[in-house]
Amino acid sequence: MTGRPRVFVSRHLPEPAIELLRTRADVDAEPGYLTLPRAEFLERARGADALCIYADRLDDELLAELPTVKVIAAHWGQWDPGLVEAATRRGILVTTPADQYRWIVSGVAELIWGLMIAAGRRFAEADAFARAGRMDDHEASNKLLLGEGMSGRTLGLVGAGQIGRAVARRAAGFEMTLVYVDPVASAELDALGARRVELAELLAEADYVTLSVPEDTVHLFGAPEFAAMKSTAVFVNTGRGRAVDEAALADALATGSIAAAGLDVYENEPDIHPALLAAPNVILMPHAGGALRAERTRAALTMAQSVLDVLDGRRPDGVLNPDVDLRPTEDLP
Repeated sequence: MTGRPRVFVSRHLPEPAIELLRTRADVDAEPGYLTLPRAEFLERARGADALCIYADRLDDELLAELPTVKVIAAHWGQWDPGLVEAATRRGILVTTPADQYRWIVSGVAELIWGLMIAAGRRFAEADAFARAGRMDDHEASNKLLLGEGMSGRTLGLVGAGQIGRAVARRAAGFEMTLVYVDPVASAELDALGARRVELAELLAEADYVTLSVPEDTVHLFGAPEFAAMKSTAVFVNTGRGRAVDEAALADALATGSIAAAGLDVYENEPDIHPALLAAPNVILMPHAGGALRAERTRAALTMAQSVLDVLDGRRPDGVLNPDVDLRPTEDLP
């Protein structure tokens, strides 16, 4: 084969990664952030030697139309076994950034803390108050914007997975009491002094409740759960939108059953319940738990480097199907 190899990037990647790919290959990089229609993806990927994808669903039928592809660098490859199986059958290497989930866990845990503080201290309301010129005296906030503190309060973790544990590790600086709900006891949380309790006990005790539960959880929190919480409680959900009945949450915020909420995921995402959009005591984030500049750039550079490794005849890091052999260098462009 003559000429430079071709790489198709199916969704926006930080520019340093694109620049790295262009040192070795001709690159067709989609600048948008939405998943391309299947037909467009296929048309643009034809003749490519490598693909850089985000969460595109590539199956055996599609890969059969792309016989020149030698490597797929997938941002979320570890979560798509169908992609790995289809690529393996066709002798295509699939790679993914090795530390992908570690920094996502850290980013989401940081966002949870940000939402707890922002919602508890009424940042959105305070910002609007200041911008409207209502701060006629520094005592105004002590009368009109009293919020909820954290020191000495109780933090309730619904879910003791990696994110729940990461949140708990960050609680020491706030001198908070920890309680958690999970089907399985967590040795790490127990070592931090947390108590494993039933959900009803957590709801009655917690000043802050954070939700980090599996994807198949539906309406774990509804009207009865919000009614069981303290009227001063702050509720945060960054895990699964469908785990919360948004209408019930909006009603709890409007009636004062709970004090405030912070959300990064939604029941019918990307749509958000109109009552939540109108509620002054909820912080709404646009699914931004992993929106970290340096980490996203590092992941993209890792993807680009894995493509260059294969094009130069080297076995890349982060291979998800190690049984696939690297094609001989002479078979590469």
